[in-house]
Amino acid sequence: MRRITFLLILILILFTNFSFPQASSDLSKKEALMPIPSWVKEGVCLVYKVEVGGRVGIGSESSAASLFGYSIYIVTSIQENRVYGLIYTLLSSLRGEWTLDSKFQLLNTVGSGFYLHPKVLEETLRDRALYAQYGITVEGGPIGGNLYYLAITTRTQDEITTTMDQFTAEGIIQKSTLTRKNPKGGEAGNKVLVGLFKVSLPQGLKLPEISKGNVSYLLSYVIMGIISPLGTVSYKFIGAENKITNYEAISNLNYGTFTSKVLGDTYFGPFYINPSLLKMNPIISIPQIGFSINTAGYGQRGGILVTLSLSGQPIGQFEYDPNTGLLLSFSYYSTSNIIYGEIQR
Repeated sequence: MRRITFLLILILILFTNFSFPQASSDLSKKEALMPIPSWVKEGVCLVYKVEVGGRVGIGSESSAASLFGYSIYIVTSIQENRVYGLIYTLLSSLRGEWTLDSKFQLLNTVGSGFYLHPKVLEETLRDRALYAQYGITVEGGPIGGNLYYLAITTRTQDEITTTMDQFTAEGIIQKSTLTRKNPKGGEAGNKVLVGLFKVSLPQGLKLPEISKGNVSYLLSYVIMGIISPLGTVSYKFIGAENKITNYEAISNLNYGTFTSKVLGDTYFGPFYINPSLLKMNPIISIPQIGFSINTAGYGQRGGILVTLSLSGQPIGQFEYDPNTGLLLSFSYYSTSNIIYGEIQR
């Protein structure tokens, strides 16, 4: 279990939004209000190759692991000056243990990893003294060849974390690195741009009616064939703004209760898919890396099965009601675990 937990932590290190303290909230708002670069359009997809590794513990008590794979950003909706989309992170260990993490979120914010607006660099450097009050060191500027960099280092009593992004004048992040050191060990990760691609999305879709509902799921996980209860996750509809839906997600898990805000749009939500997409096959395809989301017949609940695969390797499976698009059940790999969920009636 310790090794599994360590691997999960490594995944979160590089892909959890890097957050400044409270002083950064104004900066995030400014970025969301800046003009969207001309290359950012619905259906645009950025793919990064990812490597993450680290070690925790000392001596014979230490544990090391490494993961590699892809991080995929897909723009699905643009509303005024806000860019929304899907982020898929697919990582594998050397033993072939896959991990899938997916989420829908606002992309043009500090730390999303989708792009970094050059004006944000100017704003951040200008506010160096402000960040220094919170133990944050900021560096950045041009490095030649139409490239810029922004490096941020945070220091606490026991830990030092440094992130660095290299990006073009158009805001496309070419490379990101992260290192973290503390007395218990250290981690490092990097992601490098593979390419900018385009996926086909049907136009003119409206929010499915099911997106305005409240839904709960029973969760469990499978380790070495043994099924254990994990808890529940519930989604409460807060409201919709044109094409974007807002929810409160409440996770009651074995290790604690967590509340967060999650989003959806006309294509995908935390517990639904637009039923029009279920008539497509593939739903999404990025042949350059072998990534695809396909319909695959019917499931045990009478819904349509949707599989997420990389180079023919199934990593996640989802069953949706063909009429409403409601997610009925799902399963996906998380290192050596399988996370399983089914709707709670």
